[in-house]
Amino acid sequence: MSNVIINNEASPFFDWLATDDTWKRRAMKSLGFMMQKEIKAGIKSGAPGGKKYKKLMPDNYRTVLDIGVRGIGQEQQHDFMGNIAKAVGYQYKDDILNVGWLSPSAVRFGSIQELGDIKIVTQKMRDYFFMVGVPLSPSTTVLHIPARPTYEPMKKVLEPKMSPYLEQKILEYMSGNMETTKESKRRRKYVVYG
Repeated sequence: MSNVIINNEASPFFDWLATDDTWKRRAMKSLGFMMQKEIKAGIKSGAPGGKKYKKLMPDNYRTVLDIGVRGIGQEQQHDFMGNIAKAVGYQYKDDILNVGWLSPSAVRFGSIQELGDIKIVTQKMRDYFFMVGVPLSPSTTVLHIPARPTYEPMKKVLEPKMSPYLEQKILEYMSGNMETTKESKRRRKYVVYG
């Protein structure tokens, strides 16, 4: 969803610095981790980049659905994106940092959330809604899933932070501060699909 490429047009010192793969790689990975963390926090807040997600349905319908499926007293608070925040990651490869979804299924689900969708009401769906107490009128032939963008609003928030963050990290590494956090010590390598 987001690519970061170092385009160095600075002094000979920074030309040299850009060739030092260790510092550059570590700074870019640190940037990826920071972006991933902020995007996850934005999703969990329900308002990534300060733009609140639209609701799928009115609260009273959601409560009736919950009671119908789980039973009286079992209704729950819904976050709009479920567990999709867990599917955000970053990948640094060939001097490019990619930040996005970590699986093809997350790309599919995330794209529906980002862009919105229309679902045709089948008889099975109509029967299900009726069974749990939210009957659909005969004239309802489609259900609209509203667009709930994540990456575009987060991009606007993160872009101004990226260069200062990279500069700060490189300066820290130049000063000898090469400590790694528990998160960065993990050996798992992510592949970003979109």
